[in-house]
Amino acid sequence: MTIRTTVTAVTFTHAFKLPNMDEAYPPGTYDIETDEEALDTMEHVGYRRTATRIRLRNGGTTQVLQIDRRDLDIALIDDKH
Repeated sequence: MTIRTTVTAVTFTHAFKLPNMDEAYPPGTYDIETDEEALDTMEHVGYRRTATRIRLRNGGTTQVLQIDRRDLDIALIDDKH
């Protein structure tokens, strides 16, 4: 089974907190890592998301936290309002 990891960036303009975070994080740009596994099909190439993580920087420390992509999408929508 083939796994691929992609890294994208999201930007929050306001402080934010996802459900599994202990504290709110300041506005800024954060890296999002997404793992996807290849679907085993002969008809076409496809991938299924298996994990999503956010890199949180706080001073000199970086924490990587597994998150639910839906929670991230909701937080980004809320940030725009």
